[in-house]
This record gives sequence, C-alpha cells and structure tokens, in this order.
Amino acid sequence: MYKVISPQTNKIYALKKVSFDKADQTAIAGYKNEIRLLNRMAEREEASGVSHCIRLFDWETCDDKGYLLMVFPLVEENNGVVDGMR
Repeated sequence: MYKVISPQTNKIYALKKVSFDKADQTAIAGYKNEIRLLNRMAEREEASGVSHCIRLFDWETCDDKGYLLMVFPLVEENNGVVDGMR
C-alpha cells in the first residue's frame, strides 16, 4: 500500500498495487473478482445509506505490465498512518 495525493483535489488516498509476477491465472481472476465484489457492496451500501466496508474509488488493471492498481480512502489508526504504508 502506498499513500498518494490527488493532483486535482490534493486529497490523500491509499493506493494498493498488486503484482501478477508470482500469481497464477486463478489468483489474478480472484483479484479481479475482489473489485467486482467491492463495487457491488458499494452499490448496496449506497442504496441502503449504511456503510460497513471500505470504498474502492478507482482501479486499473495493466495486464501487459503485470499489475493491478486500486485506490481506496486513506484509513488512519491510532493517530498515525496504517502500518505498511509508504
């Protein structure tokens, strides 16, 4: 996970980069299914007005370069950034 800033809004987001280097086709399909699932959950939460999961703002798959990018809201814990952020 990386901490990134939007050049348009100056808001801070979390960027998850998933490399396909060591993943087989089943794992890659699982990552893409995760995106579909997060999008469906967001639609249901939007319809109900209740939020229980993290929101996926945007994503991009770069099959030719072997990675997937996902943009989430930045979640902070204990007055600091979540462990593992760069």
